[in-house]
Order: sequence, then C-alpha cells, then structure tokens
Amino acid sequence: MSKFTKAAASGVALLDEKRPRWRRSVDKKNLRQGDIKKCVLAQVYGNFGAGVAALKVHGRLEEFGFSTSHPPDYRHLTRAWKLQLA
Repeated sequence: MSKFTKAAASGVALLDEKRPRWRRSVDKKNLRQGDIKKCVLAQVYGNFGAGVAALKVHGRLEEFGFSTSHPPDYRHLTRAWKLQLA
C-alpha cells in the first residue's frame, strides 16, 4: 500500500467519523487534491480552510491525505482518494 493510499484511507476514516454521509458531497469526477476549490475538503465543507478547522487537522494534513509537501504528488493523492471513493 502506497503512502498516498494510506493517507487517503486515514482521511476517509476521519471523515466517516466526523461527518457521516460526507461522500454524498463529493463529485469524484471533478475531485482534484491540490485545488482548494475541488479537493475533498472544499467539496465537503465548502472550502479547504473550513474543512481543516472543522476536522482540527492543521499541521497534520499529509497524514490524512488532504495535502502534500511535494506538488507533483497531488496526482497520486487524487488517484488514491478516487480509489477510496470507488
């Protein structure tokens, strides 16, 4: 299991716990981690910052697959999220 898959799985588990039925808010086709208007937090909470605040994950974004420190990795992270949502 890749680090992206693990991180996305952690994010899914956190969202399942904190916001049941969150999956209904996500447009998988347009999901783009790294785009603050199309990422999972923006789709679920209305904007990225609101999601970070609601989940209290500031400083732990990579752990839950909400961000990465290496921008080219966003495509891998997006793919991992889409697989989790399949």
